[in-house]
Amino acid sequence: MLECHKNKLSNLIRLISFVLSTVPLSSVALENDIKASFTQKEKIIEYLASEVIWPPYNSDNIVTLCMLGKFDALQQIQAMNGRLLKNKKKLNVKTIQDIKLNKDECQIIYISKTQEENLEKIIQAFANQPVLLLADKDTFAKQGGSINFFLLNNVIAITINYDSLRASHLKLDIKKFAELTVIPEKKDLEESNR
Repeated sequence: MLECHKNKLSNLIRLISFVLSTVPLSSVALENDIKASFTQKEKIIEYLASEVIWPPYNSDNIVTLCMLGKFDALQQIQAMNGRLLKNKKKLNVKTIQDIKLNKDECQIIYISKTQEENLEKIIQAFANQPVLLLADKDTFAKQGGSINFFLLNNVIAITINYDSLRASHLKLDIKKFAELTVIPEKKDLEESNR
């Protein structure tokens, strides 16, 4: 019975949503909303960079996060560059202008809303490649991307497309998500209230 259930689920795109934070995104100024929102996303990105297992040929001690498009919180994103991750790897952050990349140039590609009209082309370009595709568009995972952020009851949540991760030869232990709760630090709350 359990095996039958697993087979049925593997034929569908399994979208699993996790509410990963308790920080409301209803601050007074839009700039503060962007900072608060990205602070939550930043912690999720760090977690993913630490916990996703890429194929063995990507065994160096660097995880490269490539930013595709224009981001409101670009300075905040770039501040993540050089950060030491939980898995002892270093996070390298860089901006890219297009998707013409070497196979192992980026492990994570974070696609901005400015690239919405190109999402299908981006998904196709990296199909079956060991790249985690991450976007802010609510339906990105359903379209074939790896993971998307979305707003749920004023908190940042994610949707994961496990079929896409599997096709990309990426592994992510869902059980570890039970350990992840993004709780704002005092400094994060103070910054979002400025």
